[in-house]
Amino acid sequence: MLLKTGIIGIGNAGNMVAAEANSSKEMPVIGLNTSERDLDAVKSRTAIQTYFIGNGDGAGKDRTKSKAAMKDHLKELIGDDEFKKFMDSIEVCFIVSSTGGGTGSGTAPMICDVLSSIYQNINFIMVGILPTIGESVGAQRNTVEYIAEVNRLNLPYMLFDNSEAGTESTNDVFDRINHDVVEAVSVIRGDYNLLSRYGMIDAGDMTKLITLPGMIHMNLLQGIYQEKIPTDGSIEDLIIESLKKNTMVQLDRDKIVKRRGYIVNLTEDLQPYFNKDFPKITELYGEPVEVFDHYAVNQDDEKANFVILIQSGLSLPENRLKKIQHRIQAAEEALKKQKESSILDSLSESVSQFDGTKDVNRVKRESVNLDDILGKY
Repeated sequence: MLLKTGIIGIGNAGNMVAAEANSSKEMPVIGLNTSERDLDAVKSRTAIQTYFIGNGDGAGKDRTKSKAAMKDHLKELIGDDEFKKFMDSIEVCFIVSSTGGGTGSGTAPMICDVLSSIYQNINFIMVGILPTIGESVGAQRNTVEYIAEVNRLNLPYMLFDNSEAGTESTNDVFDRINHDVVEAVSVIRGDYNLLSRYGMIDAGDMTKLITLPGMIHMNLLQGIYQEKIPTDGSIEDLIIESLKKNTMVQLDRDKIVKRRGYIVNLTEDLQPYFNKDFPKITELYGEPVEVFDHYAVNQDDEKANFVILIQSGLSLPENRLKKIQHRIQAAEEALKKQKESSILDSLSESVSQFDGTKDVNRVKRESVNLDDILGKY
């Protein structure tokens, strides 16, 4: 049985994820934004339910501004009949946004806090999309504040990272992240849980796996062929390589994993290369307290071979946060620096030598209008 999942996409990044989930997976979604222009762009792609917050100009990367707008509209939003209908139709709610912008970063934790208090029968999962490390210091600062607020909620969350999406064009990076977020949600919904007599993760198992407070990390390895497996290697080696290319935030190796789940669909010839105990992954990331397994034998199409690894109850990604810290510190140091001299200083010194040799003709004014003078600057 599939879990009844839904997405609330906030800000432009969240809206685009919601639009893709609705069009490609027919998933119920809601879009929220402070920018009327961004909402129009979403509506041009798909007819999803959207809500406009604020005065239409967006938040301008300002979390405080977006929070104020949300406070003004929150009661109206949660009292809306269509919004209540959406909430009443789902069991798991994913609240998706960027972490570096203003609207999503500022309001997603607030909305999650409010809705999780009202709808205590629904499981909420925060999904944040981090900016690249090269983006503005403001985006990094917003990310730190977002993660701090999410951490205080003591709820499960997933973090995707634009820095891990490759070096393609910006559009390609965004498209890949959007796709991967939607796939992660569809995995949790149960789309990959094929019928099997060898052990299955049902809706109850999946709920237990993904509702533990802390970070959730997921890796989906598809298209597994025997020729891809290294000599004297295993499918686990392919998984470890795949983890390095994952668009989720890279895992710290602090050996803290509370729950692990795997969903497998492999042909008979690949079974000798698969070890359900994941000894190498356990050595890298730690031994889980609980394990949930779903093992199916692929008898239809060898192209459909896949292994999905889910780990939950993970710690904050300190290594990624340290990169943000270093980025902010470097910018702070640059702002503190002052040039010992500048071209203007040098020119001023040179010009001052001629002060006693030039005539100054000033036009006398009967009155002074400061606005006229300041208007030139």
